[in-house]
Amino acid sequence: MGDSQQPAARQLASLYMKKVISRHWIRHNQQTQELFKTALITRVVLEPDRRVKGSIAEVASALAKLLVPDNQWPELLQFLDESSRAPESDHREVAMMMFERLLETVGDTLRPHFAGFTGLFGGALTDPTSLHVRVAALKALGMLISLLHTPEELSYASQHIPAVMQILLDCIQQLGDQDDTTGTLIAIFELLDDLLENPAPVLAAHLPTVVEALIQVAGATQLDRAVRERALNFFYFAALRKPKMLVKAKLIPNIWGMLCRVLCEAEDKDDIETSTHELAGQGINMLCTHVPNKHIFPLVAQFVSQAITHQEAMARKAAVSALIIAAEGCHMPMRESLPTIIPQLLNCFNDQHLEVREAACICIGQFAEYLQPEINHSYQQLLPPLFNMLGDA
Repeated sequence: MGDSQQPAARQLASLYMKKVISRHWIRHNQQTQELFKTALITRVVLEPDRRVKGSIAEVASALAKLLVPDNQWPELLQFLDESSRAPESDHREVAMMMFERLLETVGDTLRPHFAGFTGLFGGALTDPTSLHVRVAALKALGMLISLLHTPEELSYASQHIPAVMQILLDCIQQLGDQDDTTGTLIAIFELLDDLLENPAPVLAAHLPTVVEALIQVAGATQLDRAVRERALNFFYFAALRKPKMLVKAKLIPNIWGMLCRVLCEAEDKDDIETSTHELAGQGINMLCTHVPNKHIFPLVAQFVSQAITHQEAMARKAAVSALIIAAEGCHMPMRESLPTIIPQLLNCFNDQHLEVREAACICIGQFAEYLQPEINHSYQQLLPPLFNMLGDA
């Protein structure tokens, strides 16, 4: 694990050591055990390969699982505290990396230290020289948040959300259209999901910062699709779980605008389970069904009136799609607005693009389901274009 010149060999040795250490530890005398603990800490600091470094950190966490609950390795926490403040960025990164592993394996045992950990992690999240340190701190904070229960504990962590969002934007800027092989973005989205699921309003104070950053991510067409999808999913669940918080923070217009822009993009024809178009539509549906109509329907009406006559066919289709989606959640104000909506929709039956005409047909079906009985009064206007559409088949 320490002598080989080949990183692959060192990593294999680390993986094997992690597997057997719990069975073989008690077979050695105290002097050997102390020497091994010292050597393990030294090795994780000196290891030049980041992947092997992570594997050695996992060996340390496996050993900590045996020793820390009985306070048989007090030097470990002291080492991590000192390393997290060291001038060398490699040492600071190692500390954050090992904190993450420790919290995963012996998190409950370390609960008395949680308040202190959040301070350490917060400092590392804004590390002035190393993105690697900031990313490692982010992962450690995410692991810590998964263990927090009380509002007081969660408040310790929530104060660092602005720094987390800055790391997200920094990583995305560096990645461009490349895949995230470090797991950084996944860790950020999992952290946000944990905070979103928590019944305590831990996101409330920083929700504008989070939403602003994720709007940038979700709307960035040059980014990897998987990254954009995670951002879009956040808005879906935010509308589902925290609609009042979104309304109070006056974030609905910004979120709505981004979802509509995604809906206007050229559709991805790849054979995938869910496209960014569909995710944007699902987010719009959550807004329409969970946010009070007085906050969302004016936005629907404004977008439809502007986009339904747009020169781009995808914008016109997006306008009709917005009507399709909104029919369920906004059925009350839409019934009252049918005199305005029906003429707009009838024009779409004459659109030169088949996709727009098809969307108009689907829209009438949605109206027939959700806008009863008012929609029945317009049958003389709607049936002829529907019959004419049979010729497009």
